[in-house]
Amino acid sequence: MRSKKNQILISLHGIRTRGVWQKKITPRLTGFKHYPLDYGFFSTLKFLNPFSRKKMVEWFRDEYNKIVEENQGMIPSIVAHSFGTYIVAEAMKCYQDIHFDKIILAGSIVKNDFNFEEEYKKNRYTSLLNFICKRDIWVKLAGHIYGFGNSGVYNFSNSNKIDVVKYENMGHSDMLEDDVFRNKMVPFLRKLSSYNNGDSPIRIIDQISTYDVAVWSALTYKEQFVQRYITALASGYFFNDENEQINQPKRLNIIIPSSPSEASSSARIIYFKDYNKISFKINNGDRRSAFYDKGELYDIPSIIGTSEILSLYSNEDEAKNFIHHFSDALRNLTKNISNIEITTK
Repeated sequence: MRSKKNQILISLHGIRTRGVWQKKITPRLTGFKHYPLDYGFFSTLKFLNPFSRKKMVEWFRDEYNKIVEENQGMIPSIVAHSFGTYIVAEAMKCYQDIHFDKIILAGSIVKNDFNFEEEYKKNRYTSLLNFICKRDIWVKLAGHIYGFGNSGVYNFSNSNKIDVVKYENMGHSDMLEDDVFRNKMVPFLRKLSSYNNGDSPIRIIDQISTYDVAVWSALTYKEQFVQRYITALASGYFFNDENEQINQPKRLNIIIPSSPSEASSSARIIYFKDYNKISFKINNGDRRSAFYDKGELYDIPSIIGTSEILSLYSNEDEAKNFIHHFSDALRNLTKNISNIEITTK
């Protein structure tokens, strides 16, 4: 399986609905792990009750924390509609540790003076897209209710850090259809954005598949170690710990461990504790070290035991998947090279 770490997307519906649109958009979200949050049918009476609204904001905070924890701290983007936009804005106002990657507001009833620019300066989100639909009668009505605004029709008073898509003839839910989602929302969600301080909520390495990381690691090992070994065979530059030149080894044995942790520097030292350590170089170039026993050279690729790889594939299944792809790639890259044997621990 050539998996990569998906971006996280939360979607949040409005009142008097169960968010059918949330389920419809999922097929468009390749590369995303989608959480279509459903708080049930929320009546107009509850919508008008500030205590009921407060409970929904608290509920959202709990759901947000569960999602972030489940995904090892990855920051989600969010698409919110109608009352969902209110929940998002109130959660950001009440809970300073809630952060987003991208925010999409559709049918927004957030107060027009909500200062998203100030939230951007605090690194609360990377970019925001607000849909303005001039025929949205429900948003216009919400603007007359205390605690709400009509920002889905008239935008925000401070909109310097807000992207806008404007539709003159659309109503309250028209922007939730597939054509708008496909052509406007998905491209916005896929672009790479950074916080005000320049940091990105997404590590680039997380967006590279396990297969690609493994192949790149195998290519790097082949060029930086195997190729130098082959060249050293032609020139004869092999040295022991006393810097004395020794006979060329008869063969290079590459040992692939069962997990990346077994390729760490400490694990390699323990595994080869009874072997002699030697080094080889190309002309006056930098040296590479390996282990020597009975005329043969041994190595466990340290590139698969780096701290980055260990943190990236801490899950046992992911680690095995990475090792499998690395082993296959290295075998393929070295299949026409004589005097090299690849084995697994």
